[in-house]
Amino acid sequence: MKRLVFQEKISTRREHHREMFLCKFTYLSYNIVSPESLGLVPATVFVLVSILGFILISDEGFKYQARDTAALLSICLIILLGFVDDVIDLPWRYKLIIPPIASIPLLVTYSGSTIILLPKLVRPFLGKTLDLGFLYLSLIHI
Repeated sequence: MKRLVFQEKISTRREHHREMFLCKFTYLSYNIVSPESLGLVPATVFVLVSILGFILISDEGFKYQARDTAALLSICLIILLGFVDDVIDLPWRYKLIIPPIASIPLLVTYSGSTIILLPKLVRPFLGKTLDLGFLYLSLIHI
């Protein structure tokens, strides 16, 4: 008997989530439904302006074009995460997995330094700088 009551609570919760699938906010006085995923519009404008600037202004080498393309790909993946989260209300476990995946293009095209400057307290023991190498990139990835 208790199990049936528990299943009814779950099913009513699911029906509530289905009702809130498209939009979460409603104006009570006018009964107008407002879309929650409105952030997609400025994000799309940003990506389009970035692509136009990348095409029209950039006359850099292939190395910089690959870097810029990787940055745009990472931005598009995060925009997709935001839109999907707004529409279907993703659980936190998926929200934590997708950003490290989206940062992979940035890590592949990273060509900067992986050296950090150490605090004065630990310089006598480890030196002035420490090259973290792959560890630095993996920490950025997380």
